[in-house]
Amino acid sequence: MLFVLPFMVMAILFSGIWFVDFQPFSATVQEDAFIAFSLPASEWGGMLLFGFLLLCMAYLIFFFTNRYKLLDQQTTLPALLFVLLGSVVAIHLSDIYWLLSAFLIMVALARLQTAINHLYVNAPLFDFGALLMCAIIVCPKLSFLLLWAVAVLIFSGRSTFRDFAALLVGLLFPVGLLAFWGYWTDTLDTLPERYFRLLWNGEWLDALPASECIRLAILGTFLLFAVLLIFSRYAVLVVNQRRGLFSFISFSLFLLFIPVLFPVGYYEVLFLFTLPLSVLYAHYFITNRLLWLGDVFFLLFLLACAIDYIMP
Repeated sequence: MLFVLPFMVMAILFSGIWFVDFQPFSATVQEDAFIAFSLPASEWGGMLLFGFLLLCMAYLIFFFTNRYKLLDQQTTLPALLFVLLGSVVAIHLSDIYWLLSAFLIMVALARLQTAINHLYVNAPLFDFGALLMCAIIVCPKLSFLLLWAVAVLIFSGRSTFRDFAALLVGLLFPVGLLAFWGYWTDTLDTLPERYFRLLWNGEWLDALPASECIRLAILGTFLLFAVLLIFSRYAVLVVNQRRGLFSFISFSLFLLFIPVLFPVGYYEVLFLFTLPLSVLYAHYFITNRLLWLGDVFFLLFLLACAIDYIMP
């Protein structure tokens, strides 16, 4: 299945060009972004960068879910679910920054699983904090996830003073590098103004089209069943497996507050949701004993992925 994922991503990209008016990321960058870089000016270059980041995230999901045994068996199902849902949502992203930020968060989640499984090593917590702060620097509207970074340690068995100190040092390290860069370029005094400008720039979520309401209803109902199944199996889950799954549940809960607190795009938040949903849904499909219900939810999941093509 891992060999099929690149072809699936490219198929979704090509179909998005004709059916949902997908335009690969342009060569323009945000003038007030903390990290600005040149993007491929050609359509093919933007599409290749788009597909490369998506594939990296899919393979990373496969790697850490199997290495840390988050599921009851080795499987490529989380990577497959992420490609199916993440690709059709990502083609609506406004710029490359959100995709890059999601990739950093994915790596941070992987390092968090390492910290859960290695209780006496603090390097993964430093990496977790540094990667999460890098994602916030790229997209300041994710600042609310700082509270999640602190809260998730409590539910992950890493709540000692040394653990929080390692997390704090990791969070401050990219900030220190950013401050040094601002001092070196004589723009240090403008960094706070840039941060708040990016934080409140944009439009608040308003009415959603009917197709997106259907998609949210399907994904929300499925998520509720997946979470209830995890709580029903609480006693039989291995400790590290339970902590790992709860970290994804808590991540989903904190993501719900971002569109309420900050003016952020709908598809940007939905794409971040695909990170925990792919793992939680895979756990449901593997452990659900009502096979007919699993089949129904999988068909509904495919409907949610293809809703752009059915109701363009």
